[in-house]
Amino acid sequence: FLLDYFDDTIYFTYPGKLMASSDGMRTATQVGTFPPTPSTPVMKKSPYGYFTSSGNNIYSSYDLSSWNTELQMRHRTLQHGITHYFDENNNISRVYAGEYSVGNDDVHSVYRGTTSGGEVSWQEILYWGSLSDFYNNNSNLDTIRHVHLVITDPYTGHVWVGTGDANQHS
Repeated sequence: FLLDYFDDTIYFTYPGKLMASSDGMRTATQVGTFPPTPSTPVMKKSPYGYFTSSGNNIYSSYDLSSWNTELQMRHRTLQHGITHYFDENNNISRVYAGEYSVGNDDVHSVYRGTTSGGEVSWQEILYWGSLSDFYNNNSNLDTIRHVHLVITDPYTGHVWVGTGDANQHS
């Protein structure tokens, strides 16, 4: 899986390995291990290290050579379901991740991880009931099918969350 491009380097996974190429993919070297990838992983760089989503888990690494499990969610994230914002005024990194699944009985959340260089503190910051909750009581509008995206505004740090699929869940 192609992960990201930063610091003039392309990062990608090969089963169990994190690979890097600085010459347009003509050559590549292994820079470390990489968590299991049951779904398309995404990697984000922060001033305090790196974060990746893979399957239902969020992992962190300070050096790209090894990864620690930070958060185990109920469901996986989509490619645009994880984002990062660095608050320069307070020297705080925030990572946001939203859950995606397609079961009618599944509930979904958005989580925020906060760090200023040490341990990451995680909170569930948004929660929605399942589609079944809505179908059982159509006045219950605090329900969604899943989280499509979680994006931070790079200038303000405001967080935008997109849900779906039907109009009442958007």
